[in-house]
Amino acid sequence: MILAGAGVAYASTVGFGDNQVGTEYANGIQVSDDQIIKPIGDRLLTQFGKFMGSTVSPDGRFLAATSADKSVVLQIFDLSSYKLIWTVGSASAINQKLTDGTVGQVGPTYSPDGNFLWLPEQDGLTRFPVNADGTLGSPTTVSIPVVDGHSALVGQTKYSPDGSTLYAALNGQNTVVALDPSTGVVERTWNVGIAPRELTFVGSKLYVSNEGGRQAQPGDTTMGSYGTQVPANGYLGTSTTGTVSVIDTANPSAAVGSIAVGLHPTAMYESGNALFVANTNSDTVSVIDTAADQVVQTIETKPWPSSTVGYEPDGIALTKDGHLLVTLGRANAVAVYRYDGTPKDPVSYVGLLPTDYYPATVATVGDQIVVTNTRGIDARGPAITTYKGPGTVPVSGHDTHSTTASLTRFILPSDLRIARDTATVFAQNGWGRYDVRQARGGRAAPVPVPTRIGDPSTIKHVFLIVKENRTYDQQFGDIGEGNGDPTLAQFGTNTAGQKVTPNQQALAKQFGLYDNTYDVGTNSAEGHNWLMQGDNPEYTESSAGEYQRSYDTEEDVLGHQRSGFLWTAVESAGATARNYGEFEYMEGKPPGTWQQYYCAAKSVESGGDPSQLTTPDLKGNYGSVIPSLNAIADPQSPPFDLSIPDIYRYEIWKQDFEKNGLANFGMIWLSSDHTGGPTTPEAG
Repeated sequence: MILAGAGVAYASTVGFGDNQVGTEYANGIQVSDDQIIKPIGDRLLTQFGKFMGSTVSPDGRFLAATSADKSVVLQIFDLSSYKLIWTVGSASAINQKLTDGTVGQVGPTYSPDGNFLWLPEQDGLTRFPVNADGTLGSPTTVSIPVVDGHSALVGQTKYSPDGSTLYAALNGQNTVVALDPSTGVVERTWNVGIAPRELTFVGSKLYVSNEGGRQAQPGDTTMGSYGTQVPANGYLGTSTTGTVSVIDTANPSAAVGSIAVGLHPTAMYESGNALFVANTNSDTVSVIDTAADQVVQTIETKPWPSSTVGYEPDGIALTKDGHLLVTLGRANAVAVYRYDGTPKDPVSYVGLLPTDYYPATVATVGDQIVVTNTRGIDARGPAITTYKGPGTVPVSGHDTHSTTASLTRFILPSDLRIARDTATVFAQNGWGRYDVRQARGGRAAPVPVPTRIGDPSTIKHVFLIVKENRTYDQQFGDIGEGNGDPTLAQFGTNTAGQKVTPNQQALAKQFGLYDNTYDVGTNSAEGHNWLMQGDNPEYTESSAGEYQRSYDTEEDVLGHQRSGFLWTAVESAGATARNYGEFEYMEGKPPGTWQQYYCAAKSVESGGDPSQLTTPDLKGNYGSVIPSLNAIADPQSPPFDLSIPDIYRYEIWKQDFEKNGLANFGMIWLSSDHTGGPTTPEAG
């Protein structure tokens, strides 16, 4: 069912087998979403978190990249020596201190002469002088005021062709501003579309990609995103427009133009009269003829015939010999096309080149192609020691937040070699014919647990019980029957010989142990997206540097994949679904204490009046802004709240079950199994 939502990641139906995430095998490194990575060319690793964006200096000597790890926000690489030469942030072992730990969705910007570097941040910009060796001098802060409670959330910055003005996309305020680069003074402001992201000049015209599309009009169905109502699908709760704004900087009082493109336009690249726009949530690239400001062709970036969604094009470049390069974030690949030089010339597909995990930008530097990979080789940073409270065992190991990002570089191969590399990308992503046959199933007789995905089952009711924030080894590493590491069993048997989470261990032994599979989500925000959408959309991937527009994107329409959700896939298959708290909101925490919830649940369990479960102290206002989810939500079931015990959630579910029966598919959030509640881990 999840594969019906996204399809590209987790496409393989074979599973991890005996592969361990982070281990390098003959065909590449196993990463946590069941893909294999073995990029073309040379790899340079950095252990300072996810890359958010990058830019190459005008002379091609240096690459500056922003990082999502708040302790290191900016890294400078020497492309000649292919080494990291400078770091900026708040970490102890750092070249340059900077207290602001936020970075925007797009990379930094060099001045045309290469003497300055601008870092986009939550509430403004930081300007660094650039030394001759690529290192940075003392910074200057440029603050941009909060407007109606909304920070600037600076996106891309761009110098005017003559270098006299710096333009900045204010993603959080739906505007573009012109600044004096010597003083940082804002000289002019334009209203544009929703969530402006990147900027590109063609002559005196400044093009702006608006990830949220046009502003809402009377009669539109809308959903919110960072205080703005966004045109949306009234059932799926997904955005429905994408636009590119056009500002005539030679005539700044002129009305701002608008060009309709695909969903979530992000990266742009100009060449002559052609402007290429990556529509990240449509899996296409729009080609705009800037002489007429019209879309003249749309390039499909969906190389695998068995899936039409989830490739996430997010970076564009063009080589001197006419090869258009498009990074496909979720496919771990660069798609290569032939472009003959004018906007209306049909673009032809050549093939794919393998990259590291989640490529985000691509640039040409002489004969070299340089790719910035957001997730690199996955969470393989230095081991850290984690402490989780009384009765648990401190453990040391890799943390999901310890992303080792990467640069990869190569010389573009021949078209014949690219065709061969395409087969490699297909194999690394599990896009083979066997995988398709497995997903479609066969004519086997129905059994409870089919041998192959897609074969019929006799099971009529499925429960998805959501638990999070614990690895397999933390919970079950010391269960001998599984493939675990007992040295990481933080909630296994403690030093006193007691089981820290006896209930969960008992469930594992009674119902089965699923040991060698992995969760790709770095944190809660990503994990729930993977569960509900089969994807963590690029919008959330690129927001990790500040998480200001939203963190839990269930209420943010821009965080929703266009194909819908797990429950809409169930409904599309003709089955019914019911939700108990997952992916929902809570408006105002009820005043009840953990003990009140617990006592009410125990009383009802013993035959007491069920109405005590929903007294004013215990009942909250729960639901979803996503229409299709709200329609199947039990209004009495609370969403995430560690102060509400799971026994109460069970009794609420039981009341709904006794009244309405079972849906074919039920989602239940038991959040106290974080083992982090206000009582003891054993209560989880």
